[in-house]
Amino acid sequence: MKTTTQLWNEKKQIAQTSYPALAPLNTHYGSQIKSDFLKLDWENILKSSEKNEPLEKYPLNKEIKIYTLNTLPPDLFHHYFTKLIDIKETKVTALHYTLLQSLTCIVIPKNQTIKEPIFLTTSFQKGLNASHIIILAEEHSQAQIYDLSEYNNTTLATNFREIFIHNNAKINYYTINNMNQETSFHNIQAELHENAHLKTYEFLIEGKSQHIFNVNSVKQKACFHYNAAFLANHNTKYDLLSSSNQQSKKTSSSLIIKGICTDNSQSLFRGRIKINPQAKFSSGHQHSSLLLFGDKAHADAVPILEVENNEVSCSHGAILSRINEDQLFYLQSRGISEKQSQELLIHAHLNPIINQFPEVLQEKIYSLINQKLTLKNEILTLKTI
Repeated sequence: MKTTTQLWNEKKQIAQTSYPALAPLNTHYGSQIKSDFLKLDWENILKSSEKNEPLEKYPLNKEIKIYTLNTLPPDLFHHYFTKLIDIKETKVTALHYTLLQSLTCIVIPKNQTIKEPIFLTTSFQKGLNASHIIILAEEHSQAQIYDLSEYNNTTLATNFREIFIHNNAKINYYTINNMNQETSFHNIQAELHENAHLKTYEFLIEGKSQHIFNVNSVKQKACFHYNAAFLANHNTKYDLLSSSNQQSKKTSSSLIIKGICTDNSQSLFRGRIKINPQAKFSSGHQHSSLLLFGDKAHADAVPILEVENNEVSCSHGAILSRINEDQLFYLQSRGISEKQSQELLIHAHLNPIINQFPEVLQEKIYSLINQKLTLKNEILTLKTI
């Protein structure tokens, strides 16, 4: 077999050759639904900005294996790298692999229960950045992963994850994306095997981002639960997609998202559950709830169910609403200020998701909200209830 370096160079060459020929992203999802904020200079973007490698930190936990590009065995590289996110999938994926300068693979060994959280931190630097992490949970393993990303005056960042959860493995995966006004592409793809469990909790704040989280349940009894909260303020623009592709019997999935849009922000959430003909006795449920503050904030929610057999349990729902003036009036009539009333309504909306994060991450989320949330020209001070 070729060395990892040889395989890496071949992938890089494919990306560089493919990038010019691929069409720009199609962000129109029907006659009424579109997300057209990603107006990038695709031809010159690689020439216009410096290229930097993001700063990444990994845990010192001796129970797990951490490989870099220089230490990753060729068979692991060949079997897992680009398996879930193809180089030629879109112009963005080709751009990502062209920019990519390093690679990390984290292996949670067979039959291991990792008690301490696995912290992954990625700090994107000035210019163009790309981060790519492979997470491999071997059979009968268990772990909690905290994946935290920050963006620092980044021109553009691509943040990709390929996650493989093998038979009877269970992973709780927590992500926080702390953005400013940068443009970023997040692409997380997961593959679940027999009786594998993936519970995901995400929080996003600010930025201009296309964020994708797709899961393929390829074996029976695989289980995927997705829970996300976001705060879109100022000129934030989000194009969010979460999907579950259930290919085998007795698989289950749920997609739950809660978001707040303020000021001039825009958000689009698409939730997609597909249950294939062979996935009998499966279940898939999704619900999105988006709350708007102000007349200029805008949001769309598009729930999609594709059910190809009758022996399933499925549901979907979407709520899009503006802040309830009657609730505000009621709270103020009880002596609560307008600012405090708004805080209570924000908490009531986001807390069902945020409270599912570990306490240390809850504190970080509320700290970010304290720093960044501006509503009617005031900084709202939020504290956990």
